Amino acid sequence: MIVIQRRTEPPAKLWRPLVVAGLLSTLTVGALSGAIDLWSQQVHLTPVPIDHHRGHGLAQVFGFLLLFTMGLSLHLVPRFFGLAEVARGWARAQAWLGISGLVLVVAGRLGALLPGSWWMGPLGALALWVGVTRWLGLVARGALPAMAGGDRLGFFLLAGTGWWWLAASWLLVWSLGQLVTGPLAALPLEPLYAAGLVGGAGSWIGGVMLRAGLCVLRLERPSPARQRASFLGWQLAAAGAVAAGVDASTPALAALGGGLLVAVGALRPWRGALGSLPGEPPQRRMVQAGLAFLGVSAALTLWRASGVAPAALVADAARHSLSLGFVSLTLFGFAGRMVPGFGGSALVQPRLYALGALFVGAGAAVRLLELWPSRALLALSGTSGVLAGLGVAAMTGCLLATLAAGAPVPARTMSGAASLSRP
Repeated sequence: MIVIQRRTEPPAKLWRPLVVAGLLSTLTVGALSGAIDLWSQQVHLTPVPIDHHRGHGLAQVFGFLLLFTMGLSLHLVPRFFGLAEVARGWARAQAWLGISGLVLVVAGRLGALLPGSWWMGPLGALALWVGVTRWLGLVARGALPAMAGGDRLGFFLLAGTGWWWLAASWLLVWSLGQLVTGPLAALPLEPLYAAGLVGGAGSWIGGVMLRAGLCVLRLERPSPARQRASFLGWQLAAAGAVAAGVDASTPALAALGGGLLVAVGALRPWRGALGSLPGEPPQRRMVQAGLAFLGVSAALTLWRASGVAPAALVADAARHSLSLGFVSLTLFGFAGRMVPGFGGSALVQPRLYALGALFVGAGAAVRLLELWPSRALLALSGTSGVLAGLGVAAMTGCLLATLAAGAPVPARTMSGAASLSRP
């Protein structure tokens, strides 16, 4: 049994800078630029420079997904594994490395818009790599001793952080490769996105699903065998996604789609309560919808693996069902409980938060219209970025307002420690 230290004073809110940076990243360069680029491509049929796509992808993967997850982990990891609170100096350095690294990486994609920016990308990538390496050490310190039991939380979190380390290493090599000629200059970014999205974010969500997720979905804890199957399914999917980023072969795509189905099937989310309680906040519906989009992404990936699907459109629809539908809805679903809970306050404007989730879900659903080769439906799918951007703006605004209005944490509450500890 993991023992959570009792504290007589509120814990330091060391997680806030990284969480705020992650939210601002997806609100600006992530969601906003993505919506503009998608509108240009599919509504106006105007080509978009490759660095616009890269800036959007890097901001989402290393901004929203990495910094947001890393920030929450500074509060969660000590409580999951009974560690002492993270030192202020360590957390402050981590925030500087992560935030400055992200800004420099994105600025390095501006090219002629920011003369002399060629050095920013590699320097930012180095800062992110150092930050992720330090984070991997923190997670390993808590997860390794806990992995001896049957619970798979430590496996999920350590594997997820390891995938993030691979993504950060790939980014560093890729950034250096942009300064030279030769094979490194042609290194693809797809494996990086796959490692961060499926391996990093997916494994962390899978691990947290064994704590807060079970509470949110009102599920019984899976047996050790099903936890093991879910973990192996995620890792198979992540390995398949990275391999497909290098070469979209049938085995790689089958591993990605099949692994996702195994992971969610082992959790059995359909066994939870389907009805809503009176006055229940929207977070449970968000996680349920996210898992439904995960199933859609897996089905589309397996269709693509069959070789009879239009590869480019199906690949885009599958990726955004996973990233926008599953990851965004699930992360915001958990954040709607954790961020107020960590700060000891209620979520500001929960109805607006629910409306934002509805817009994000609608954006992910409308994106699927690109599967039908019609000019009108392709243009309509181009509005999905606007819908999702409005939803992200609403939920981000609620979380930032909650942080601004947060009250001190009473010592007896400890942010719902009962839902975070092992039974």
